[in-house]
Amino acid sequence: MQISSARIHASIGVMLFALAATSLAAAPLKLVSISPATGATNVCIDTPLRLTFDGPPTLAKSGVIQIVDGAGAVVDSIDVSARFLTKTIGGLPNFNYYPVVITGNEAVVAFKNSVLAYGKTYEVKLPAGAFVDKDGNAATLDAVKTLRFSTKSAAPKLPAEGPRRVTIAADNTGDFATVQGALDFVPAGNTVATTLFLRKGTYNEIVYFSGKHNVTIQGEDRKASIITYEIGRASCRER
Repeated sequence: MQISSARIHASIGVMLFALAATSLAAAPLKLVSISPATGATNVCIDTPLRLTFDGPPTLAKSGVIQIVDGAGAVVDSIDVSARFLTKTIGGLPNFNYYPVVITGNEAVVAFKNSVLAYGKTYEVKLPAGAFVDKDGNAATLDAVKTLRFSTKSAAPKLPAEGPRRVTIAADNTGDFATVQGALDFVPAGNTVATTLFLRKGTYNEIVYFSGKHNVTIQGEDRKASIITYEIGRASCRER
């Protein structure tokens, strides 16, 4: 019996393709970057945690993400099995919100408002298996064995008389990292002209305020300074 070289080549090609496909399928989802980075300083007290993976992550069915202060006290925790939680926003309680929002390869973890303080060091504890791939395999978190960061030493100083300007930047290069954090900083009953300058970026958050007058939210770019949030069960307020 004779076997042509064409058939041999075809068979080898099929085998190599199958091996490559198996190798690709076996590669675990990997965490490639995190913000704020470990060792970061001058971090905004309203910063969310941004996790970037090498593929789309999915929340697991169990696991608790914690943020701990220098004394070892847990200042906030998020059970990833709870798809939405409740918190106070702008002084109004009982807002449902998504503690973890996943868009593409990025997961943004939003801790409760006002849990971080100025001039403090915090550690974030990410449990193994909190994020998985589409097949339920736990993501590799080697990029962040220990995540510690320090917040800004003090709140921004504003002039007694206007105009005032507060900068919001998602990458922690401004006074605040969220729109709500900047609004909470504006004094109740404010009448001084205050501009909240929103740098380019996507701010995935619920925003609420009341009794704060003469405030302007100005985007750096009308197309690239984006405040957004998914409308659904988690945007409702429990009464």
